[in-house]
Amino acid sequence: MRYFLVLVILFSNCNFNKKEVQFSGNWKRVQMTSELFDDTIKYENPIELLSFRSDNLVFYYQNLYQYEFNPDYDSLYLQYLDSVGTRSYVRVFKVDFVDLNTMNFSYVRKLVDTVSLKPVDMIYTVTFEKDLVNE
Repeated sequence: MRYFLVLVILFSNCNFNKKEVQFSGNWKRVQMTSELFDDTIKYENPIELLSFRSDNLVFYYQNLYQYEFNPDYDSLYLQYLDSVGTRSYVRVFKVDFVDLNTMNFSYVRKLVDTVSLKPVDMIYTVTFEKDLVNE
């Protein structure tokens, strides 16, 4: 019993702070995977689709958004500049860092089955690599 109390006190005093994630630079899409069809597309000539700027601004598909990152859920939220603070998001991504220069974005696209007319969630995972040449 005494050892149990020591463990409880020890773990209650620990702070498990996640490291601060800093998004910066230009990122190129190199691969996209669809889980529903188990299909992977590798891009021979990757194009720049993400460009993180200061003040939590990001260019995504050549449109300017403000982003918010929640490290507790590894989620990145994009919102229009005029809707900041309203929790009205354009896109929500699950972010998985493979290494410092590679990250995966996963997101759900809602589709409708044309035969049964039932909704289907298609999960895409897009792999981005940091553009180290144009940084």
